[in-house]
Amino acid sequence: RESRHMIRLTSVQPLNDNYGGDEGTPIARFYINRYMQEISPVISGLVLEFGRPTYAQHCNCAYEIIDIDVGNQGAHIHVDISQERAFVGYEDRYDYIFCTAVLQLVSDPQRAVRNLHSMLKPGGHLILAEKAISRLDPLVSETDRWRFTQHGVKILMKDFAELRMSAFGNVYAAGAYLNGIPPEQVDLNKLDYVDPLHTIITIANGKK
Repeated sequence: RESRHMIRLTSVQPLNDNYGGDEGTPIARFYINRYMQEISPVISGLVLEFGRPTYAQHCNCAYEIIDIDVGNQGAHIHVDISQERAFVGYEDRYDYIFCTAVLQLVSDPQRAVRNLHSMLKPGGHLILAEKAISRLDPLVSETDRWRFTQHGVKILMKDFAELRMSAFGNVYAAGAYLNGIPPEQVDLNKLDYVDPLHTIITIANGKK
């Protein structure tokens, strides 16, 4: 019988083995991009972002870059954010910290969040975006360790005075994402529906 569903399971392999990134934007990143674009008008002061200024460069702010990779010459800080007391020397420094798809790679996510909390100024915000569903990252598969539900992220962010949670995704979005189909090739209206039992991305906005 012909299936009425747009996305069909026809293979044990994904249609695109690169998250769909060589044909468009990976769906997980699509959700993060949209969220960050929505909050960008309120971002100001000094921002810390991981790896490169993916989002900070589009905000009315100054920014610094943190990276574990000492080969990243654009980084101001080279440190493993999950190591003990990684915040030393940067206490109460930042107005905002953007941490997107980083905690999946660290050895101790709770310690990493505690360090980031210490690096924020009083009243500063940590924007934390993590995957709830995803393939292993083929570039760093041995260190791709974690996935995060809303409930897990709430525990990680327990020390913040205020916390706003958002989640995005549904079965349709998850099927497309795991198959490597980018949003440019699916029904965008279906991506807007949020099924709390089948989310792809969890985003927390925590105020210190």
